[in-house]
Amino acid sequence: MELQELQIRIKGSNLWCKNGLERLYFDYRTRRSNVVYKCWFEVVNDRLDVFVKVWSSTESEFWCVLEAEQLQAEFRQQFHELINDCELRRRKIPIHIRLQDDVPPVVSDNAMPHQRRAVEFFATMKVGALIGDTGVGKSKIAIDLAYSRYMAGRINKVLVFSPCTARSNFYNQIVEHCPASAIEWKILGIESMSSSDSTYLDALNYADAGTMIIVDESDLCKTHDAIRSERIHEVCKKSSYKLIMTATPVTDNVHNLYMQYTLLSPHIFDCKNWRQFENMFVMRSGFNDEIIGYKNLDYMISLVEPYTMQIRKEECMTLPDKTFITLTCPLTDNQRNYYDDTKERLLELIDSGNYTAETIFLHLTRLQQIACGYLHSKRSGYEYLGINKFKLLDKLLNKTDQYIFFCKYLFEIDLLRDYLGDCAVFTGENPKERDAELRRFTAGETRFFVATTSAGGRALNGLQIAHNLIYFSNSFKWGEKVHSLGRIDRKGQAQPMRVFNLLTESGIDFKIMKNLNRKQDLDAEVRLILSDKEKLRTFVKELGDTPQYEITMDRTTTTEILKGTSAKLYKVVAPFAMNKQVVAEFEGYPILTDDNYLWFIISDGKSMLAFAAIRRLASCVEFTNDYVLPEYRKKNIHAKLLVERIKWCKENKVELIKADCTNACFPHYKKAGFNVVKSWQKWHKVELTL
Repeated sequence: MELQELQIRIKGSNLWCKNGLERLYFDYRTRRSNVVYKCWFEVVNDRLDVFVKVWSSTESEFWCVLEAEQLQAEFRQQFHELINDCELRRRKIPIHIRLQDDVPPVVSDNAMPHQRRAVEFFATMKVGALIGDTGVGKSKIAIDLAYSRYMAGRINKVLVFSPCTARSNFYNQIVEHCPASAIEWKILGIESMSSSDSTYLDALNYADAGTMIIVDESDLCKTHDAIRSERIHEVCKKSSYKLIMTATPVTDNVHNLYMQYTLLSPHIFDCKNWRQFENMFVMRSGFNDEIIGYKNLDYMISLVEPYTMQIRKEECMTLPDKTFITLTCPLTDNQRNYYDDTKERLLELIDSGNYTAETIFLHLTRLQQIACGYLHSKRSGYEYLGINKFKLLDKLLNKTDQYIFFCKYLFEIDLLRDYLGDCAVFTGENPKERDAELRRFTAGETRFFVATTSAGGRALNGLQIAHNLIYFSNSFKWGEKVHSLGRIDRKGQAQPMRVFNLLTESGIDFKIMKNLNRKQDLDAEVRLILSDKEKLRTFVKELGDTPQYEITMDRTTTTEILKGTSAKLYKVVAPFAMNKQVVAEFEGYPILTDDNYLWFIISDGKSMLAFAAIRRLASCVEFTNDYVLPEYRKKNIHAKLLVERIKWCKENKVELIKADCTNACFPHYKKAGFNVVKSWQKWHKVELTL
């Protein structure tokens, strides 16, 4: 209605309508014959705005963009009262109503159920956030959504921002899943938006109200003042239809959400800028202005929830088991000398008080480089310090399987190429050869795929033909670990997966793995203690300790459910029921069974590793008799017993689970959602309502 009203008020204006799009063009002329101006009003992002495009036969493209931006700013000031009046009228309608849409979802027959549900969900609104684990088929969801909007006349072209290493993969997905050749697609690298002015201008000129924008791996745009984030935001302002996709929207903490959802609409958080968002949700310290906490989180989640769909891999796909194996080796004498010297210099820096976050991270990076086997040298670029990880590979690799290697540094790529011989290489140094290298590996022409985590960790498809993944070294960042693991843990994987972490016996490797296992970045831990010199000093001193690693056994486990009076159960469990040490662990309580019991037995194909039971009562189910062999404790075996039993209860419509658990088992019950009813010195009575 705004455009029809404006047409009456603006002399010589012309209303243009096509494929559901409306623009009101108006005249703007100058005496410059070599410059053409096109100016119009349009409702974009549920907001009336004015737009300008400039062409010139003599001026550069960059000049045309600057001229258009300057003129657009002048028009916005001139028509401020008019635009603001329309905005005030719209603000009377809740934002989630204003962003609603009604597009008939069009989904191909080969879509999985969760993909179909996702397209149906996003077809009801103009913007959306798809938070899905790696390997659940997010690209197909986005392509089907774009096709649905195209068929409904909402859009006529699509602009995709994707990691540079994943552009060819996204293009292949379009060829495979998009049935409409009439849709025009453009795929640009997210990283190129900060490094290339021409790419930015290309995106600005391409996007309009008839364009759907897809931001793949949107967590790469999580920093509000990064150049790439600001530029992609400017492009997103020109379109009403947008979708962001990522497996890890929060890699540091919830402030990562601000920029990603602002790409969709500035009205979702109802904050004009980052400072307003910060005042509403973020708490800062007085030292270096570090973020120390968050507030109003429930309110924040309620704001983004209407536009967000989460897809968990375990909820929609059945994939083979993963076994995580940690192998360690000592530092060489050369490594140890440089490592200890670097750690001591860092301690001296902390004692002097003359340090910043940047100097701390610089030293941590240097410690990891030394643990990886090299040191920067002014003469040769780097000095090789030796490394013992190849002794681990000598025992690990067989002569038939394919293996995928991820490492952090290019230096390690060279080491692996020398050791492995013929291998496919995927790094930031060979962008033109990467696709061919990937095809060589997937075609079986080479047994080894070697990549840096930053280049090969995202959005690559096809690596699931292999089931062995080796982390020659690890990144500080949990998000990179998640994405790289998703290269094999995805649809198409047919074999049980083995994931190896090769570590040196150094504190820095231990700290990195500890944070990754807690789903945290190492730098997040450092920033939390940056203002406390004593805690920081303790942290650095621990980097010199030789840690006691928990070595994960290379075992693929299976779970078998036995009835309470079956002959096989008596054969398997009876030796433990009569064992004095086991009875002592149960505080003298006997291991009981009858027809009301079901037993869950975890084995590795050769021997039993753990058992537990459920007892069916009239009003609930009771978990009982949890036992894991001592050598397999602290390896998530008990957690798996809990998951399997809870899954059985859900499938059989059980509403209440009760249990008595020891102090040792209590953390697993608590993590699974059980609430404490009563506690004793060594036992807890807990319940879980389903």
